[in-house]
Amino acid sequence: KEKEEEEKRRRLALSNCTGLNSGLACGESYNMDGVHIDIGEEKYDAKLVARNLKAIAEARTLVAIVVGLGAGIIGLTGFQGIFLFLAISISFGGVVLLLNMGNDWRPYVESFDLLFRQGLFESLLSFTLFWTLVYNVVHVF
Repeated sequence: KEKEEEEKRRRLALSNCTGLNSGLACGESYNMDGVHIDIGEEKYDAKLVARNLKAIAEARTLVAIVVGLGAGIIGLTGFQGIFLFLAISISFGGVVLLLNMGNDWRPYVESFDLLFRQGLFESLLSFTLFWTLVYNVVHVF
């Protein structure tokens, strides 16, 4: 019975958090399987933060694929394509993600630089794959 009450309080605390995927524990002192991360005075739920970081990485990979398709179609070569990828990827992290988070990143990730770094290398690989594939199909064959 005591465990059921603890679970009920935990669910209530999670439902009171701001944001759909908020990683903040909202000042409550509950323990969700021992997965809190203390950062200063704020407590983050590691499972929710990991889910947010995974969503950022997946969205960045999707953007990288689209940019790779575009760079291949218009025929960019060398550093032009890399610069295009970096410019769009950084603007994606800075503009789209912050707008989606309501201009407040703190409830969703531990540090601001994660918005720019998370999934960057993986998305670079996806970008390169689609960029070279589409370039070869359109311009070489």
